Amino acid sequence: MPTFRGMRRILSAAEGQGLPVGRVTSGGYGYTVDKSLALAFLQPDHAVPGTAVSVMLLGLPHGATVLAAPPFDPKGVRLRA
Repeated sequence: MPTFRGMRRILSAAEGQGLPVGRVTSGGYGYTVDKSLALAFLQPDHAVPGTAVSVMLLGLPHGATVLAAPPFDPKGVRLRA
């Protein structure tokens, strides 16, 4: 897997292996969906919706889950709540 300067590693959480399985390209907080979000490249066998992974951020692991679809609130319900 190519490495790009400044990108965060994604580690496999399966069986506690902690092996690199991808790279985060960007991330931030999604206010309309009330979640921290990251866009990432994952190895195909780890890109299955519901897969638990760990994202290294500032040297600390943070739990994450692969989503089936982009989080989106088309009617703006959360924004107006």
